[in-house]
Amino acid sequence: MAAHKGETITAGELHAGHIGTLIRFREFDPGAEVATITTAELRQLSHDGTGTHVVFGLGAERETTLAHDQTLTLRPPADYTDVPGLMAYDQATVA
Repeated sequence: MAAHKGETITAGELHAGHIGTLIRFREFDPGAEVATITTAELRQLSHDGTGTHVVFGLGAERETTLAHDQTLTLRPPADYTDVPGLMAYDQATVA
């Protein structure tokens, strides 16, 4: 059986049909110099000129804003093989 790879898309491609789906994305806090990989259920989303706003998780939901061109994984694989691709976004924006 082949390993599940998930689907890589940009945050700007998220739409209402993705609500309820697991997503995985990378956030970087430049002040703390900490990168976090988040895997959670997409609960709400909206798009505006500043980015794509996502609400994720159950219960004590969290919210963050992703750049429209930031990559994320839909239905991510359990083995985290998609993470190197998620890291490439920050490396490309810093270069």
